[in-house]
Amino acid sequence: MIDIDTTTPIRIGESLMNERVTQVECGSYHCIAVTSDGNVYGWGLNDYNQICTEKKATDSVPVPINLRILVGADGSPIKRIAAGGRSSMALRFYPSIVTVRPSTYKDDIEAIYTSNSCTDCEVVLTSNKQQQSVDVETTVPTLSHKLFLARSPYFLEPLDGGSNIIDISKDHFENIKRLNEYLKSLYNDFDDLTLPNHLFLFVNNPLYSDVKICVSSNVNDHEPTSATFSAHKCVLVNRSPKLKNQLESNFQEGINNTIYIHDSDPDAYLTFLHYLYTDRLNINNDNAIDLLFLAHSENIDRFIDLVVEYLISGIEDDNVSIFYDIASSLNIKTFVDQCVYYIAKNIQTVSQTDSYKSLGLEKRLKSINVSLPEKASKEKGSCSMM
Repeated sequence: MIDIDTTTPIRIGESLMNERVTQVECGSYHCIAVTSDGNVYGWGLNDYNQICTEKKATDSVPVPINLRILVGADGSPIKRIAAGGRSSMALRFYPSIVTVRPSTYKDDIEAIYTSNSCTDCEVVLTSNKQQQSVDVETTVPTLSHKLFLARSPYFLEPLDGGSNIIDISKDHFENIKRLNEYLKSLYNDFDDLTLPNHLFLFVNNPLYSDVKICVSSNVNDHEPTSATFSAHKCVLVNRSPKLKNQLESNFQEGINNTIYIHDSDPDAYLTFLHYLYTDRLNINNDNAIDLLFLAHSENIDRFIDLVVEYLISGIEDDNVSIFYDIASSLNIKTFVDQCVYYIAKNIQTVSQTDSYKSLGLEKRLKSINVSLPEKASKEKGSCSMM
């Protein structure tokens, strides 16, 4: 029996020789340790059952023994341990929950009308030919957008003429108030998806467009690809804060109404444009990673949520390390947590994959120990456990 009451460092045995210890905590007269597999070991004085209840309180535990900690119903791994004077605690790890934020699409589209942003035409109510006097009211133009006027048969013929002044007869609207009520309805018809479906037809459609978006990609050793998309400023500035800043600036983008996007897949960017116009995201396994990088760059919260939710639903042994690497580089906490959670629960199989082995040492350590400091110490004399 080893004398526990000693100030001389002693070897604690071979129990941990084949384990990767990620954390050690010390109480007054006992120690506990957790390994990368989530196993918890304890040794030392056990007078208050701070190590285990299987042994008598008067017994000491000279070598580390594997503590019997009830497994979580969902297999949740141990996140952190702590040792008090004569107590021990273990905290399970549960990842952040991904909650897709509510859509702002309805408010964004209605704001195009209420703010009169980026208008490209004027609607003028004109008197019919039989009317002798000219009502002053009819000479006041109403600012509008050709993109939305195209929804109405009343405006199709004037729009075909290509003029920015759209004359509409009082045969259709008896006064300006009626006209404005009708114009407003063209911006807020969401009940049967008629409006999103209409805007879908104008994605990358040069008709009534006033913005060019030039997208190029030259990454991952693929052949360079590029594309130029036609877009409508009124949609872009009300749906994307980043595009709003660019198009309303005094820089090149705002002056020339041309935006250049580098290192982004053109197909993924076209999917993004569809999302801006319709609030529907056509995501799949082929474009999900490209959309994640794009979502991070555009910094639209709901867009990020939708992409992350999709990727999390497809986490498996072979891709979780790749996802973890990308999520860490983009600092998307919810995605990082979900990857760490999966790795910790399935470390035996994940650690055998090539993608996990290709992770750097520091990222491998973080993936199995979420309490690891952000920057590991590299000073002379320091050491790390793994």
